[in-house]
Amino acid sequence: MVPVDVRPLDNERDPAACDAVIASLPDWFGVDEGIRQCAAAVRTHQGFVSEEDGVVVGFLTWAKPRAASAEITWMAVAPGRRRAGHGRALIDALVARLHDDGVRLLLVKTLSDRDPHAGYAETRAFYEAVGFTAATDLDLWGPENPALLYVRTVSAPPTHEPGVPSPTVDDLVSAARSRYRRVTPREAHQEVAAGDAVLIDIRPLELRRAGGDVPGAHVVPLTSLQWVTDPASPWHIDEIRDHDTRVIVMCQEGYSSTLAAASLLDLGLHRATDVAGGAGAWADDGLPVDRSG
Repeated sequence: MVPVDVRPLDNERDPAACDAVIASLPDWFGVDEGIRQCAAAVRTHQGFVSEEDGVVVGFLTWAKPRAASAEITWMAVAPGRRRAGHGRALIDALVARLHDDGVRLLLVKTLSDRDPHAGYAETRAFYEAVGFTAATDLDLWGPENPALLYVRTVSAPPTHEPGVPSPTVDDLVSAARSRYRRVTPREAHQEVAAGDAVLIDIRPLELRRAGGDVPGAHVVPLTSLQWVTDPASPWHIDEIRDHDTRVIVMCQEGYSSTLAAASLLDLGLHRATDVAGGAGAWADDGLPVDRSG
């Protein structure tokens, strides 16, 4: 798999490449007014681009309507490069940036599920997979284009100041994901198959019975995770020889594994990461699963 590289959008250098991505997606960007608005956004808004071998294959732009909120104004990934980690990497980059700015909420609008367009069903599934929740329907685009507003939290730094809300578990997850790059199930499978990483499955027994075991993964309960991954521990997994060892954590959906991976970073395993989407996404991608147990 080609590595995904994300960098800030350059309003002078990148617009032509972003225009080309839009032109390649007529089923999503087939309205002239929308194309013009997107072209204006990549020339004026802040954003990020995703590249493969120096070629822009995806982008997002964003605005900040309020001090505590931001909104994704446009986002697109070229055909053939979807499900390759570009969209998730763009969202992760934006969340990390917004966290540094003290933003609490991230918004995005897309076509509502009141419309049967199959492509936008995939778009909604993507946003939900990266932490967004459908909040409300909006009729701002007219009856032929019903809109749906999605919202997700952005991490907030811990605080003990009176009157300032404490962070939520969603804040902790977002903060953790801002510290490292997550991997797709296919990337994890390739690294483990090549002997370049140790895969740790922290799912409880009932979820492994329901969904199957992942061949080659070390099954480790969360209560033992730090003891079996610390290279200095007498109980560490043999393959974890030092703090340079690549450790990839997997849970069922990719939330518990995020917090687990962050704890391994705190332990000094600086290459630790987790599987985006967890074992569910692993199975959905057709990767090996042992259901014999």
